[in-house]
Amino acid sequence: MVVEVDPVAATPAQAPGWLTHRGVIAAAAVAVVIAIQLWAGSYNSERGLYSDESAHFMNGLVLRDYLREGLDQSPVAFARDYYLHYPKIAPFMWPPLFHGLLGLFLLPGWAPMPATILLLGLLTAWTAWRLYFTVSSFSSAPVAIGTVTFFLVTPIVIELSGSVMVDIAVAAFAFEAAVWLGRFSHTTSTRHAALFGTMTALACVAKGNGLSAIFAAFALLALSGSFQLLRKPGLYVAAAIVLVIAAPPLYVAYQLDAPLGDFGPLSWPLVLSRVTFYSQHLWNQLGSVTLLLALIGTAAALWRRPWINDAARHQAVALAAMTIGAFTFHLVSPHTLSSGRYLTLAIAPILGLAALGVMTLTRSITQRQIRWSIQLIALGLIATAHVMSHVKRVAQPPLGYRSAIRFLDDSAGLANRRVLLVSDEFGEGAGVAEAAALGRHPWPTILRGSKVLADDDWMGNHFAKRQASADDLLRDLEAMHVDYVVLDRSPQATSLPYWKQTEAAMTLDSNRVDLLSERTTDAKRGPLRPLTIYQLRVKSPGAPRHFDLSGTADQALRHLADRQ
Repeated sequence: MVVEVDPVAATPAQAPGWLTHRGVIAAAAVAVVIAIQLWAGSYNSERGLYSDESAHFMNGLVLRDYLREGLDQSPVAFARDYYLHYPKIAPFMWPPLFHGLLGLFLLPGWAPMPATILLLGLLTAWTAWRLYFTVSSFSSAPVAIGTVTFFLVTPIVIELSGSVMVDIAVAAFAFEAAVWLGRFSHTTSTRHAALFGTMTALACVAKGNGLSAIFAAFALLALSGSFQLLRKPGLYVAAAIVLVIAAPPLYVAYQLDAPLGDFGPLSWPLVLSRVTFYSQHLWNQLGSVTLLLALIGTAAALWRRPWINDAARHQAVALAAMTIGAFTFHLVSPHTLSSGRYLTLAIAPILGLAALGVMTLTRSITQRQIRWSIQLIALGLIATAHVMSHVKRVAQPPLGYRSAIRFLDDSAGLANRRVLLVSDEFGEGAGVAEAAALGRHPWPTILRGSKVLADDDWMGNHFAKRQASADDLLRDLEAMHVDYVVLDRSPQATSLPYWKQTEAAMTLDSNRVDLLSERTTDAKRGPLRPLTIYQLRVKSPGAPRHFDLSGTADQALRHLADRQ
């Protein structure tokens, strides 16, 4: 039987030259991402939207500082000393790729906070750039533009583009892996398979859920029925690359995470609850119409519609495989915590499939101008209706630690000072990160209340206060030669078990403690957490008393130091 192919619908109409110029599209993607970051306030935010933000930032900063200042000493010894001054690094708790990229990106010496947000913006723009040209292989220019725009204004993409988290990096490498997986399935080229393996390995070395790309390879075989790929050397080359590059850092991270209770047994009730949770998250992020279009696009690719050229069809099937791989991995992962941001790596593939769905529904319109207009209007209405009801300014509102740390630096100099932060984990992390970002020498010592006023483990279990009374606490701070105490009076902090004891110590004796500042607003940044800054006037005679830091990061560094 001869299949009649509509020549108008079979191949996307030729886009204007500037829409096919890769440099132009890359520049446009970067400009749009930075504009969105500025709109969201990402460059002015502190590292407190997620509890791990400051740790990711500090893991990059410690690498930068080691390369600039510590090459003459052991990296473990340097990290141990760094942790005593800035106790928010978490070495080896995550695979190292993102932190390594960040450390290298910060080497030229520009301001680390905005530079970090810029790096995240570049990773987001890279994903958008690749998404544009992938979608262009089977769609018109309006559909490709609309798809990329929808991706960039998806709430979780805006949020993670302005937060120092690893999920955007995983999404970038995973989408790149999907592109090369699709090309390999079309060409069976060993080179394409090796590139798929390399991108998969890099996704894994950014974060453990990069393993979703491995699940994607199996999903592609099942979806396409291309089991002949198992006889090609490329698939085994890709597997070898992943094993060599990704297995060692993933094993180290697992060994450090496992004792913390981050992993647990898998059960059917847990899997079913994750199905509901992750489905709801994708529905919230993309909307029901978008997901329906993605299903239509997937069906069009799998049914081998004659109006889709073979290379484009393989690319679309690879996007479906990556979506299935991401969803499957997070359903069966032994990691006990579920978070919607983990599925960020599926957002771009789903939108790519939705673009194919739009093309499927409009392919019969033979007039290009009418077809393009309908496609653009349809995508515009879908994106606007969904995004306007969900998108908000998602950057972390100012906490006040940037203002407080700079007040201390301007008034007395932060270098070589000892500052105690009494706050929740978000405030502590923000304060440590702001102090480290200033780059003062000799390094100040930032003490976290959760580490020197109490003992517990990484998960907050086995909690015990270290001081029995306010007087004991004040004498301990004087023995440690603490210069300043920053006391957070927000509801998030006042619920801490040692908060009232700390407040009592600061008001115990006005001859020993001065009230320096009470900060609740900033002229440029608006309301802040209410932070009270005290100066301790008395230091015990002799050298500062040694202090022990509770926490797994400190234990890991001690263990590594002992083994050297």
